[in-house]
Amino acid sequence: ILGRPNRSDHIQVIIQSHTIIVEAPAFLFCLVVVCIRPGFPFQKFFLTGKVRAGEPDAAAYTYVYNAVLIVFVQGVFAFLTDNLTGFSNAINAVFPQTDVQNCIIHQLRNSSKYVSYKDLKALMADLKAVYAAVDEPSAQSALDAFEEAWGKKYPRIAASWRENWANLSTYFKFPQEVRRLIYTTNAIEGFNRQLRKVTKAKAVFPTDDSLLKMLYLAMMDITKKWTGRRQDWSVIHAQLAIYYADRMPE
Repeated sequence: ILGRPNRSDHIQVIIQSHTIIVEAPAFLFCLVVVCIRPGFPFQKFFLTGKVRAGEPDAAAYTYVYNAVLIVFVQGVFAFLTDNLTGFSNAINAVFPQTDVQNCIIHQLRNSSKYVSYKDLKALMADLKAVYAAVDEPSAQSALDAFEEAWGKKYPRIAASWRENWANLSTYFKFPQEVRRLIYTTNAIEGFNRQLRKVTKAKAVFPTDDSLLKMLYLAMMDITKKWTGRRQDWSVIHAQLAIYYADRMPE
């Protein structure tokens, strides 16, 4: 998630949610918010709350995003999501000016899920022509060619790309440096896997606070190594200043 927190010298915000059933009828969500300033180490924040079980996905996500809006940011440039049900509606409700990009890796996994092994290599090569295209018109042409080649045998793949095209094609308007930043959620999922290792190792948490304390300590331990600097950040910052000129802080 790229955004503009309350401090105007922050540019990038990454939000990781870790949702656990703690007691009926509620779910506990934990958000790690990481603010990155050009040329400076990461800054970490921790936000927790509860969402009622049975609440529609869009309503639950809207609650979470509103919490993020109130506590951390003034606005968000672009969200990168894994296309869970309700994500886009919640984002549009809370951040109407925000661009949404679905994770390309998730889309590829879904596309290859039921493909025969003997077809997989050739099919994925044809799909690469879609997501690696130089611009959106070229990607649409490649998708047409893919559907012509594979549509009869695997009709659902091209249909899925077309159904989600609005959020799969957002990154085509950006140059390569920004595309590499927002095309996949893999980096933050690695963090989430490390949190799961901690929660799975313990069968029962007597209270919500005990769970939160364990997650907090795990998060602090994991992020001790988050001191690196993105080498191309100055280039990305300059490009974002052009695309979001009316919203970029001075």
